[in-house]
Amino acid sequence: MACANPDPVQHSIRWDVTPLENATFNLRTLQQNLNNITAKHDQYQNLLNEENRQVADLRQQLNKARAQTLRTDRMLTDALRDVRNARRECWKIAKNRKERIGKLLFEKFAFRLLIQRKETQIGEHRRNVHRLTVRYNKYMQAWQR
Repeated sequence: MACANPDPVQHSIRWDVTPLENATFNLRTLQQNLNNITAKHDQYQNLLNEENRQVADLRQQLNKARAQTLRTDRMLTDALRDVRNARRECWKIAKNRKERIGKLLFEKFAFRLLIQRKETQIGEHRRNVHRLTVRYNKYMQAWQR
């Protein structure tokens, strides 16, 4: 019984049984095929659902990682801004100290000049006092004689 027809339904027909048995056999085969197809469909649907859950989980992880990256970036940006502000403040303080030191050195120099002038005046006054004292003593000795 060589069948040249490649049709699977024709191939599954058994010629040695009655048409009712053939129809029952074909119905059982079709039901089995339908059950197999349904099982495969359910299996693929379960795989698809699992993949969709994994994709959703990965998206959620990605969103969390992005949010963490943004928080870290914001934190580092704030820290950098704080460091820059602190450096700017330190430079201002250093500049003010340099200016104050310059003023103090100028004042110190001026005070030293004043002190030197006063010491010179004191020395002149002492010499004058000594000269006048000596002259007074001479006059007093001359008057007493």
